[in-house]
Amino acid sequence: MIAHSSIFYYKVYYDPSCTEGFWQCMLKIKPDFSPLDNLVDQIKNSGIFVTANLSYLSTEQSNDDDWEAVINDPEFKFIGPSLQSRWRVDNPIARGNMRKIRRQEIDIQVEFVYELVKRLNERGVPVLAGTDAGVEGLFPGKSLHLELHELVVAGLKPIDALKTATSIPGDFFKKYVPRSRKMGRIQKGFAADLVLLNADPSADINNTQKIEGTMSQGVWHTAESLDKLRLKEANN
Repeated sequence: MIAHSSIFYYKVYYDPSCTEGFWQCMLKIKPDFSPLDNLVDQIKNSGIFVTANLSYLSTEQSNDDDWEAVINDPEFKFIGPSLQSRWRVDNPIARGNMRKIRRQEIDIQVEFVYELVKRLNERGVPVLAGTDAGVEGLFPGKSLHLELHELVVAGLKPIDALKTATSIPGDFFKKYVPRSRKMGRIQKGFAADLVLLNADPSADINNTQKIEGTMSQGVWHTAESLDKLRLKEANN
């Protein structure tokens, strides 16, 4: 498995002969989609799974746009004191002179990586949702909804974006962890880990956030009971 689709960006464009420093060298890149067809062919023929992790790139941009919005996000109180402290220290504001350079590099990278992920999906390469949850601005749970949203921004249909977090991960475990329980589909014999929504995510991917309740290991939990549980944990 490739854990971050952005690794292909560095593989294609990094010039080891550049001596101006890594980030300064990356800023010289002008996105060129011409290598993509050959790259996608190689990935397809290898049979590997690729984790998109577009939410990381999107969050790097939004963190730079408005870091205070992260600190003031209602989810901030749920991530725990140690992570809260780390985020307050390690964030775009703390980067000093590197902040502008890093933002420019991310903006360049997004154009290439989003196009790559779209083409991978079109060619039938198994794409997985991934978030790097715990990295500053990437809240556990919430970041998965962002990942699905960004996959649609990249050009996937909502139903294909949903597969990156359901059936395709299930296929990955079936192939590489054969003794793991069956998951990722609503079928007899599969794990009863489900999310019930009150709106259709195939019509609008943001409807994944309209949660009525969840079933975990066959036990039903309403959205209200889960909210109460989270508040209890946050206050401990």
